[in-house]
Amino acid sequence: MWLKSKTKQFNEDVEAIAGITRRPFRLPSLRPYFKVIWRRDNALIMLINGILYMHYSCVQA
Repeated sequence: MWLKSKTKQFNEDVEAIAGITRRPFRLPSLRPYFKVIWRRDNALIMLINGILYMHYSCVQA
């Protein structure tokens, strides 16, 4: 517990000296990526590449 409090205080001091402000952590939306993957031409390419990758992974093992 003591180490955590010291580390937190150190981080706050460094941020104050450097003038750094922390931004909240955000995850990007995955909706646009799924839209691209499920388009017909992209889905076919992803399926073929997935099958090839799976085949070569099994052969290597």
